[in-house]
Amino acid sequence: MLPTTIVLSDLKSLFHTEEVASFVGVIDLKDGSAVHAVQGKRDQYQPAEFCCGDAELLLQHYVQLGIRRFYIADLDAITMDDPNTNLIVKLASVCDSIDDCDEIIFDLGWRGGDCSRSTGTKLIEQLSKQFKKSCWIAATETMTNPASISELVDVVGSEKAVLGLDYRDGRLQGQRFQGQRFQGQRFQGQRLQSQEFDESDWIIAANQAGIRRFLLLDLSSVGSKNGPATVDSCKRIFTSLRGLRDSCDPLIYSGGGIRSDEDVRALSRSGCNRFLLATALYPRAVY
Repeated sequence: MLPTTIVLSDLKSLFHTEEVASFVGVIDLKDGSAVHAVQGKRDQYQPAEFCCGDAELLLQHYVQLGIRRFYIADLDAITMDDPNTNLIVKLASVCDSIDDCDEIIFDLGWRGGDCSRSTGTKLIEQLSKQFKKSCWIAATETMTNPASISELVDVVGSEKAVLGLDYRDGRLQGQRFQGQRFQGQRFQGQRLQSQEFDESDWIIAANQAGIRRFLLLDLSSVGSKNGPATVDSCKRIFTSLRGLRDSCDPLIYSGGGIRSDEDVRALSRSGCNRFLLATALYPRAVY
């Protein structure tokens, strides 16, 4: 039995009740367990103690707290190991059975390119059709170039695609691309030995692909209890999106290090609409 009644009391002391509707409960999966993520040091992640690494128990815990939005990251798939397919299907089924579940956001390490024809893509396509409230992340951490964004849109549709902008200590994280320079949705003729893309490259490509969901995470702040490190990034991305022609009102998700409603308000003032939490929702006696 999880100490949910204690956490409910803690939750009310940290956050306003109306804020909970915009919270997204985070479940990080590794080797079949729900792990407690701390500062992006994935090789050091351990099963979440209070639920003994049981991802279903963690999900039920969030539901009892009133959370109806969920973010599930398969760290094995993200690092190109075998995905936790059975567990993902089980969690998605539980979420789908919740009458007022708003959304389930999955990160399975989308890469695009040749990988867009992989079995992982078939899994995403299958689950996207099966679970109507699922959304799928294409993150800068795993993609090699912005053209991969439209490839995900081809699989799940723009309304289910999310651009993930990954940072570490404020620096955008991404794979280095070997090939032609990307600009907008086109590759320029000149060859580059290696290229890194900036925020505008990703934002423009996502906007052109019809994406309106953006998820910002600074790995250094995840599980740190030091407050969010993405306030400035959210403000910058929100301003950039509003300045693009034909852009619609974006949905911006962020989190990492959130401790209280003050952190939520700081992100909200920067244009953030949804807030990812894990550690702050765990029993305080444990973490």
